Amino acid sequence: MGRWKPNPNEDVRPQESLGRRLFARSTLAGATDQRPIPSFDLRNFEDSRGEVSLDRLGQSNSERLVLKYLNPRAEEAAKKLGSSNMIFNGWACIQAKLLTENKKLPMAIVPSPMPGNNPVLGEDDLTENLYHAHTRTKQATEPYFVALHLQSQFEKHRRIEYALNDPRRPGWIGRRFLSVGNSLRRLADLLQTVGEGRP
Repeated sequence: MGRWKPNPNEDVRPQESLGRRLFARSTLAGATDQRPIPSFDLRNFEDSRGEVSLDRLGQSNSERLVLKYLNPRAEEAAKKLGSSNMIFNGWACIQAKLLTENKKLPMAIVPSPMPGNNPVLGEDDLTENLYHAHTRTKQATEPYFVALHLQSQFEKHRRIEYALNDPRRPGWIGRRFLSVGNSLRRLADLLQTVGEGRP
């Protein structure tokens, strides 16, 4: 079975897995009694346009072939972020409906595939991204508050897909445990939704 390719003319489906790229950034060392840094750095969700880029990772869960396609593109993006020490760590993941159906700040997820700068290269052109999408809020909202909202939502559901070269990436057995854990988390979200009387 080949790699899933979303139709750019169709809406993002509620069950799709979305990812926001995580980049390691340097932090200042402080006093030992300082408040701990959130596990997802707020800077990973900041965008001055207020529209935050996402990757569509799979139809209902992150798909291996999609991650394999996106990984070198994310690593290339890390090189262009202005620091030679910037490292792509992976994706913070969430189901689309947890953003689109959110009561506090509902967001539209707009498919926006990037054709790339050199169509002749096809998929060897790392500026191409068939899985790109971006958020759009239904009312005017300050970009900083969008970043805070996204950080809290991704933090609440706490799923990570590690970069393929990240040394923290679990081995085969560890990934199976993570997959089971992610499935149980999605089941808990579904049961909560049903319990609240939402469709």
